Amino acid sequence: MPERLKLTFDFRLPVVKAYADDCTIAVSYCRRDSRRAVAAVNRQLKVAEEWGKLWQVNFAPDKTHAMVVSRSPAATQGVEGQLRFGDVQLPLQDNIKVLGITIDQELRYDQHIATVARQTSQRVSALRRVAGSLDPRGILTLYKAQIRPCMEYGALSWMSSAVTHTRRLDAVQRRVLRLLGG
Repeated sequence: MPERLKLTFDFRLPVVKAYADDCTIAVSYCRRDSRRAVAAVNRQLKVAEEWGKLWQVNFAPDKTHAMVVSRSPAATQGVEGQLRFGDVQLPLQDNIKVLGITIDQELRYDQHIATVARQTSQRVSALRRVAGSLDPRGILTLYKAQIRPCMEYGALSWMSSAVTHTRRLDAVQRRVLRLLGG
């Protein structure tokens, strides 16, 4: 019988994800390991800083955000005031925006969904103003092109939110249905 392959992962190591003009450093750790997690993130921030100097890229440390995701209010104590990018101490934020999705400390996404509901509601209002000159097919086309993509962007990350939050989006969709006569 073949020997079983045992895979082990050290989730305390930082994961760096880079995008066109955005970079995210994330580390998962137990509260007792907060010192080691802070050191690991600071090392990655130093690597980013050195890369910027090498390639003559100017970073804006004031646009660099840090956040601890936890349901425990005590989780931030070991990290507060410890993260640095260049000569700038990074204050911990209550929420941050990553690729257009607002993430809060408890991964509730209520602020993100409220923003999406407000934006799409404004678009439905604009659609209502021109709906008189469109047939139902034209209204549906504009909905699918201008409103629905905003509602669906990043849904895989926030779709497990509380029903009370996602009901806001349901209300926006019901307004469109009323425009369609259904």
